[in-house]
Amino acid sequence: MVTNDDITTNDDTEIDGKRYHRLNAAGAVSHSGNSPQHYRWTDPDAWHYFAYAPIKWRILKISGTKAVLLADRMPDTCPFHDKDEAVNWSGSHLRQWLNDEFYTRAFSDVERTAILTTDVKNPANPYYGTDCGPDTQDHVFILSNDEVFASSLASDYGFYAGSGIDDSARRFRSTLYAKCRGAWWSSVEGYRGNSFWFMRTSGYTSSSITYVCDFGYLYNQGTAATCDDAAVLPAITVDLEKANYQKTTSVESTDVAQ
Repeated sequence: MVTNDDITTNDDTEIDGKRYHRLNAAGAVSHSGNSPQHYRWTDPDAWHYFAYAPIKWRILKISGTKAVLLADRMPDTCPFHDKDEAVNWSGSHLRQWLNDEFYTRAFSDVERTAILTTDVKNPANPYYGTDCGPDTQDHVFILSNDEVFASSLASDYGFYAGSGIDDSARRFRSTLYAKCRGAWWSSVEGYRGNSFWFMRTSGYTSSSITYVCDFGYLYNQGTAATCDDAAVLPAITVDLEKANYQKTTSVESTDVAQ
């Protein structure tokens, strides 16, 4: 039995050497008791306990001893920004959250030594010309339109380089923890359980942000940057000579699209 004395100030505890994080509706980004395709908090005060587990990563590209990795599931959810105002990746709430709270919680001290600072490019929205702000340097980031859609870089990362199709490689599921935190998921046959995920590219206005939907289509027009039920799909660059990684079984796109 877990008592309040066992819980630290960040709602973490350790039992028999295994770490757990507790969550109730107050700790969710958004919550509802009856909203379709969202986790239903029928008892908002009830604690849910989640065991910490390693994130499985997809290799997007290897250059020498450096590897760009993308999470295989959306581990959490967070609005791109916390205010309804003009914003870009450099000044977004999501960037700050990923490189602070998420970075600290998701990786151990040893794991963080293998995560490199990435030079993150932020070109304008290719369809609307919306400025996406200055380039940044980040430990954790999310992908841009150019990195997943209709470009040679998208092809380098394993995505369909053309347009006009819903790329199965862009379909991802969110974890149960992300759903409890507020992530929407699809109920459509063939895409059930998939969530939509933010890009770091601004949409048709400076207060909107582009995203990839449950069936793998990129919406260049975007949604409000304050949208609170998109899942987050983090990316990192690691030094393979320092990373203590374990190989897993192969993952096909069809494994995450049903």
